[in-house]
Amino acid sequence: RIAKIVSDGLAHGDSTQTMSRAILQETEIDNAARAKLIARQEATTSLTTGQYDMMRAAGATTKTWHHRPQKDPRDGKNGTPNHVALSGETVPIDAKFSNGLRFPRDPDCNDAAEVINCRCYITYGGF
Repeated sequence: RIAKIVSDGLAHGDSTQTMSRAILQETEIDNAARAKLIARQEATTSLTTGQYDMMRAAGATTKTWHHRPQKDPRDGKNGTPNHVALSGETVPIDAKFSNGLRFPRDPDCNDAAEVINCRCYITYGGF
């Protein structure tokens, strides 16, 4: 149900707030902050995945990881993933970065600490 809410929301240009409300109404989630987190995370994951697929199809041959400064940076302190160290790392389009991800918020990642609330982004090159 959440995937449909997010998919429909993205198709209609809905805000994460609108998707959050729909998640609250349509699921057993009863926490507004959690619904907002889910809406934001799933929307950005969908968009990032789509961008990756589009850039591969467009002929990009490389990708570069960029860390976006934030309140709680993923800087490796206290055993957290270190996305700051990844900033500027460039790999071939089909390769994984040194943290094992294809791109930020990689849906194939099983480590929530790597992807939840990640604000990093990718640029593509080598066309």
